Amino acid sequence: MISKLSSSSRVIRQPFHLCRPLGLGVALVAWLGNTAAAQTQTSFACTAGKSYIFQGDVTTVVEVDLSSGTSKQASSPLVPSSTTGGQKFNAFGYNQVDNFIWGQHTGTSEVVRVGSEATGKIYPVSNLTGDVASAVVGDVSPSGIMYLTRGGSGAGASGTSTTSATMRTIYKIDLTQATLTATALTVVPPATYITDWAVSPIDGKLYALYSTIIPAGASAPTNAAALTLYQYETTGANPGTQNVLGTVVAGTTASKDGTDHPITASNFGAAFMDSQGNFFVVANETGYIYRIDKPSNLNGGQPTAHYVATAPAGATNTDGARCPTAAIAATPLPVTLASFIAVAADHKVHLEWTTASEVD
Repeated sequence: MISKLSSSSRVIRQPFHLCRPLGLGVALVAWLGNTAAAQTQTSFACTAGKSYIFQGDVTTVVEVDLSSGTSKQASSPLVPSSTTGGQKFNAFGYNQVDNFIWGQHTGTSEVVRVGSEATGKIYPVSNLTGDVASAVVGDVSPSGIMYLTRGGSGAGASGTSTTSATMRTIYKIDLTQATLTATALTVVPPATYITDWAVSPIDGKLYALYSTIIPAGASAPTNAAALTLYQYETTGANPGTQNVLGTVVAGTTASKDGTDHPITASNFGAAFMDSQGNFFVVANETGYIYRIDKPSNLNGGQPTAHYVATAPAGATNTDGARCPTAAIAATPLPVTLASFIAVAADHKVHLEWTTASEVD
C-alpha cells in the first residue's frame, strides 16, 4: 500500500450501505454522506467479476458483478455536499499498486482516492490545470501511472490551434509519489471523440472506443456516428501515440430474455478490462455493457462487440473502473448434466449427454 502525508489530503468519510436487489448483474452501492475526518482507508480486494461504474453530476457509484448477476440500489452521492470543489468526479481507474480506485475531481487541480469503505481522500496535483482539470478519460497502469485526457465533445471537435491542442493533451501522474505532478505526453489527433479508456493487462496499452455524443438537452449528436476502436502507446519513444484498430461490428447480441442488443453508435462513457485482456464498454444512453475480445491480439482482424449485461441507463458523467487482473467467471450452463460421454472415432468425436434439470 502506498502511504501519503495526511497534511496533503482531505478525507471524506461515508458509511457503506447496500439496499434492495434490482436484478440483472448490477448493484448500486450507497455511499451515504456523513462526516469528514482524517482516518485510514481500506483498499479494495481484486475480486473476480466486480466492476465499478460512476455516474451523475453528483457522482454516485454502481457496482457491477458480471459473475453473479446480483444487484443492490442506493441513492446518495459519493461525497457530501459540503465537499470543497463540488461532488462531481470522473476519469476513474483502478490502481493495482495500492488497490484503490483513483479519479479526477472535476474542475479542480485534485484527484480522489476511493477506498472500499467509501472513503474519499483528495490530493492536490501540480500542473493539473486548464482543460485537463475537467478530464473525462482516465485509467491507471499496473505500475501506478494515471493517464488522463480531457476527452468528450469539446476535445473531439477542437482544431489544430495551440489552445485546442491543450484540450487534447494526454497527461500522466505517478500515483506512487508523495507529491503528485501531471506531466504532458502528446496530443490526441483532432476529431477523436472518446469518453473513457482502459489499460490492457496483456500489453499495457490504452484502449478506447469512439463515442457519439448527444449534449444534454439536444436531440442530435455533435459528431458523426462511428464505432472506431483506438489503441494508445504507453511506452517507447512516443507514449500516447494513437493507433486505429478498425471499426467494431456486432457479435453476440441476445440477453437472457432473448432480446437483441447489438452494439450501435453511442457515448461509451465507461471502459474497463478483465484479466484476459477483454475490453468492456458501457453505453450511457442504454446502459448496455459490451465486451470486445482481446483487442491486443487483433493483428488486423475485425473487432467484435458482444452484449454482456445492462447497467442503469441515461446517466450523465459516466465512467468505469475495475481491477484488470480479476477474471470474470464463466456463465454456467442453463441445464444440469446427468451424463456426458465422448467417444473418439476416425477423424471425429461422438458426443452424447442427458440433462436432469434446467437452471433457467
